[in-house]
Amino acid sequence: MKKITVFMLALAMCMSAMAGCGQQAQNTENVSKADENSDIASAKEYLSAMYRTMPATRAEDFEVVGKVTVGEASYKVEWKADSDTVKFESTESGMVKVDIDEKNPEELNFNLTAEISDDKGNKEVVSFAQKVPAAIVITEGMSNEEIVEAVYKLQDGLSVEGELTLTGKIVKIDTPYNPEYKNISVLIQVGALEDKPILCYRLSGEGADKLSEGDEITVKGIIKNYKGTIEFDKGCQLAA
Repeated sequence: MKKITVFMLALAMCMSAMAGCGQQAQNTENVSKADENSDIASAKEYLSAMYRTMPATRAEDFEVVGKVTVGEASYKVEWKADSDTVKFESTESGMVKVDIDEKNPEELNFNLTAEISDDKGNKEVVSFAQKVPAAIVITEGMSNEEIVEAVYKLQDGLSVEGELTLTGKIVKIDTPYNPEYKNISVLIQVGALEDKPILCYRLSGEGADKLSEGDEITVKGIIKNYKGTIEFDKGCQLAA
């Protein structure tokens, strides 16, 4: 009877140990999966932090990463957009070029989405809101006034592609002529557009030293929106 009791006790202890080993193996597997998930989650957080402060408005193509590395592990990043006007192209450097339509006459709002994946099939997704402003289209035959109306739609920090030429009357000498740098800054009014003046910033060229209020001049250069001021950029020239 004692032998039977001892045998049953040993059997129970063995089964308990086996159950403990099984539970330990399961716990180890769960920890392993948690570690895998935390790694790719870290990759997501890293990518999110990388682009959290990137410009939300894009007027030209830009590049994003094709992979991220956390510790010794690398994660592939595949980019998508919810607009078929946005294209993606891998570069030799490993970056991904985001090709936008800079000449789209309509403003475009889209989500730029990154899908992060590892070699085990785990995936994470993060998105960034982006905007492409409506292109300022200047066509041949437009009047000076029509050009001014168009460039006044420029968003802050953006410029018109290519040089433009405008004729207007000087309504203010913003910065007097500087003989050292041979330039002057003046404000001109085009036609009857009194409420839409154009600043000619550091204007140079023959006769710039003799300009005064009331003179009618023709200016050629790049027009941009600088912190709310529509202006010919530095380097603009007096045209004949």
